[in-house]
Amino acid sequence: MFQYTGEYKKHNSSSSDMMNFYTFTPSPLCDGIPLPVDDELFALLTKAHRLLGILEGMVMYSTVSNIIMELFCLKESCFSLLFDNADSITFYDALKARSSKQESLHCINNLIVAQQYSYSKPITVSELSKICGIIIHGSESTQAVEIRNKQIYYHRVGANLKAYMPTAPEDILPAFDDLTRFIRMDNHTDLLIKAALVQYQFDMIRPYENRNGMISRILIPMMLLSEQYRSAQYLCISEFLYSKKEEYFDKLSATQWGSGYSFWIKFFLQAICYSAEQAIKQVSRFTEIIAEDTVSVAELAKSSKSVLPVYNYFKRYLISEIKPIAAETGVSYNTNSKVIDLLVDVGILELENMQLRNKVFKYSRIFDAMSILPDN
Repeated sequence: MFQYTGEYKKHNSSSSDMMNFYTFTPSPLCDGIPLPVDDELFALLTKAHRLLGILEGMVMYSTVSNIIMELFCLKESCFSLLFDNADSITFYDALKARSSKQESLHCINNLIVAQQYSYSKPITVSELSKICGIIIHGSESTQAVEIRNKQIYYHRVGANLKAYMPTAPEDILPAFDDLTRFIRMDNHTDLLIKAALVQYQFDMIRPYENRNGMISRILIPMMLLSEQYRSAQYLCISEFLYSKKEEYFDKLSATQWGSGYSFWIKFFLQAICYSAEQAIKQVSRFTEIIAEDTVSVAELAKSSKSVLPVYNYFKRYLISEIKPIAAETGVSYNTNSKVIDLLVDVGILELENMQLRNKVFKYSRIFDAMSILPDN
């Protein structure tokens, strides 16, 4: 049986070349939705909560959780930008650029600040508009982005063809109001199912002229954090979605056209499971490496008090030239160079290139740990 998740609204275009077109308004969630829970959905839901629980315990007692969270936030931002813009830089390139404060990180830094701002905020129209403003205008901006007042056109369609285009401007606020009321409702809906539905609704409405996709992905940790899931800050869901981009759009399309919400929710739960499994492996490996290397660093620190600040710098930045370290640690260039040689000798750092000037060093084992994939 077909279950449509919204309505197509026909518009008469004033432009002769557009002909007629349709916009999609998602069905109100507050009215209740039919959602059969089959064995597959139940199993995915159980697995996702179990993995999030494991991750929750790990980050709660980790002594380096803030450093790991910062790296995960950078990684999530990189993949979120890559999802919307193939010309954006990779996580590896972002790490190389971060220590030297390069301009190429401008968009990523805005998205990081937007994520961090969102973590303590309720999901309201005004707060999401501020988040959109930070993404577009930067961390110093107090300018909220207004709900769009014009239609977004993805393609031209004839009068006999219903093809998705975002919600019409006059229908955005009622749909948005339903979405925020659904978030506040105590209707005993499982948190992860609720998060899946919220992301779907927002993706369909697309209330702003730009950056809707990025905000829809920020909504996921916002939903989980609202129920005190701290582990949400360690999930790199955009990495999964980027790797499954075609399937992502296929699921959205199928959900509109009568497959109901179940297929989308299952895909969403797969993203949560994948991201949580990855985070568990990466946090575990990160913590092990830090514990092992701390022993070697303690020995080196007996001969130079500069070893610890330089090591802590690389523990946070992972990849860097020598020059930027001085500004962060207060250790001189020559001393930094000598300490780095010591850390290379014991296998903690590796020389990334062989250039005589602007040598780049990498904390390879930590970087590799951030790239561990979960078992299939």
